[in-house]
Amino acid sequence: MVLCPVQICEVFSANKYPFPEDIARQKQMATEVSGRLRELLTTNEAGERRRDVVLKEIAYHLASWTTMVSAHTGTHTQTQGSQV
Repeated sequence: MVLCPVQICEVFSANKYPFPEDIARQKQMATEVSGRLRELLTTNEAGERRRDVVLKEIAYHLASWTTMVSAHTGTHTQTQGSQV
């Protein structure tokens, strides 16, 4: 069974874009698409770096935050318990 490009696009719900016959226009489109891909990769890498920084900060502070929450929760629980 051989699928033509239109069928493949339909199977994967992919968008289809017109592709010009003119070689110069094809090269221009390829350059534009490559530029957009580079921009997306750069954005993605920046997001990953930011995520890593935030996760490291959380890991660094997690123990002290846990202690602080436990102390606050214990105080809050004791206060509620004495009101009963």
